[in-house]
Amino acid sequence: MVISVAVVICIVVINPLLYCWMQMRDIDKYGIGKVMDEVNDYFRDRTDIHLSYDIDALDPFFAPSTGTAVRGGLTFREGNFICEELFASGRLTSMDLVEVNPDLHAMASERTIDVANVLIGSAMGQEILDRTIPIKR
Repeated sequence: MVISVAVVICIVVINPLLYCWMQMRDIDKYGIGKVMDEVNDYFRDRTDIHLSYDIDALDPFFAPSTGTAVRGGLTFREGNFICEELFASGRLTSMDLVEVNPDLHAMASERTIDVANVLIGSAMGQEILDRTIPIKR
């Protein structure tokens, strides 16, 4: 059975029987590293993880071209760390990334598209510290 991790304004771990919520408050309080340790611990006996990533989980400073931009979301680095950690677990088998809408905030759409591409790359094993990401203002 494939288990799904949804990244929205919080991290939600879903299977037919359990829901495990990690909210932004948890990330603020414990840090993204501790939260991902908890997520990975939850998945320790699982083999197939699907990542469903809603880009509006990121603060609109980093991804403005999305339908539901909410200030106070994940930072660029936190968002990537989630993807990097799930890749490093060796159990990530699939991913979808949603809510990228270049028609919204057209002047900044390239920034959102660049960030989306980086998130996908991070889920496939690329590390953002190994590359330069242009952030246009």
